[in-house]
Amino acid sequence: LHRRKNMRCSQLVFFFLLAFTVGIIQGWRDESSKNGEMHQIKPHLPTHDIHGEFQPRPGKAYTGRKTLTKERGEQIEKEAQLNHKKVIDELNSRFRDYKENCFPRPKKGCRCNLEDGSVLLYDKEEECKIKI
Repeated sequence: LHRRKNMRCSQLVFFFLLAFTVGIIQGWRDESSKNGEMHQIKPHLPTHDIHGEFQPRPGKAYTGRKTLTKERGEQIEKEAQLNHKKVIDELNSRFRDYKENCFPRPKKGCRCNLEDGSVLLYDKEEECKIKI
C-alpha cells in the first residue's frame, strides 16, 4: 500500500514538473496582450562588446600564458636533454652492480621488474646483484 501511495506522489510531482517546464518553454500569457499573443522568454544579450580588449582588475597584473620564442624553446630542450643524460648516468652508476631492471628496496631486499609487468621481490640484495 505504501509503495502505491509513494508511486502516486512521485507521479504527481513528475507531471507537475513536466507541465511547469512546458509552460516555461511555450511562454506565459501576458495580461497586457488580450489578443492571445504569447510572451516569449528572450535570451539576455550583452549591451557591451564582450570581445574587446581584456582589462584586468585594478591593482592586478595580467599573468596569462606567455609563448616562448624559438631560441628559448631550443635552449630549454637542450637543457632538458643534458639533465636527462645526467640522471640516466647517475642511475647507471648507482645500480651498475644490479641485474637489469632490478633495484634495491628502501628497507631490505630488492625488486626486479619483469618484461610482462610483474614484479619479483627478494629479501636479500645479493639475489638481485650480478654474480661475478
